[in-house]
Amino acid sequence: MYVSMLFSLQIFGKDEKEREEAADMAQLMTPIIKAFFTAFMLSITPFAFNHIVTANFAEVFARPERIALTIIEAMFMIDVMIGTVGYIVTMRPLDAHGKSEHMAEFQTFMAANPPKARELRVYETDEGQPLG
Repeated sequence: MYVSMLFSLQIFGKDEKEREEAADMAQLMTPIIKAFFTAFMLSITPFAFNHIVTANFAEVFARPERIALTIIEAMFMIDVMIGTVGYIVTMRPLDAHGKSEHMAEFQTFMAANPPKARELRVYETDEGQPLG
């Protein structure tokens, strides 16, 4: 509720100062909310993974409702795992690096010097023998 109130203040605030204060408060709350939900998603995955890995499939296949529940739990586990990775990757410190001065210089350099070709070269290896 508090976050929705901050959001509405950002849009419908009485004056510019009130809107800026709401935006600043929302900026402070974002990492707290991200940390809570990241911990929540990370805590779900091990239990679901353990349940799927240790399932007695003879017992599961003997009862149709257990088949459905096991499949649903496996899909839920995969969904949470993918969502957790996406959630962590979109955290502000990781986003901020892409907008840093260093990355701006790199992007300018790459725009000025585009790759000459887009081909994939595959080389055979020496089967892991040490160099030299």
